[in-house]
Amino acid sequence: MFTRGNAGFFRALILVLAGFVFSVSAQGQYAGGSGDGHTTDSSFTDYCTPVIGAKVTTTCSGVTFQVSPTDGVNTDFVPGSTTYAWLSPSAVGGITGLTGVSGAASFFATLTNTTNAPIDVVYIVTPSTLSCTGASFTVTVTVNPTASVNQVNLTSCSGVV
Repeated sequence: MFTRGNAGFFRALILVLAGFVFSVSAQGQYAGGSGDGHTTDSSFTDYCTPVIGAKVTTTCSGVTFQVSPTDGVNTDFVPGSTTYAWLSPSAVGGITGLTGVSGAASFFATLTNTTNAPIDVVYIVTPSTLSCTGASFTVTVTVNPTASVNQVNLTSCSGVV
């Protein structure tokens, strides 16, 4: 109840609270509101910052592969405007095609395994939206070699196995 003595205090309190709500609504809203989002420990739902867990994939040598995190799968939160950036990993023996990219709609690469055994390559990928950068996550790629057979010339005699 407002009285003549405390009306100024209540007006100031309302303005302070209105300013707090305005600053909160610029990035998200309190848990319990409508829509999807990532809830932090302070019960604030952040609708801006991507939260993506580690990914593992397998590909064949020389084949382009793609990893596209999906919102709501494995607790990933992926806002619609999320892009990805990654640096080229340090040199990995037996692997060619290591590159970095910025501003991609998904994580992708074409790696060539020049050995005869599978090789793991680990990328560190950073997701971001127009105004928020999420924590980096890893993408571990197992690159299987391509089967190759050298030409063999055989000479055979009739009746000899």
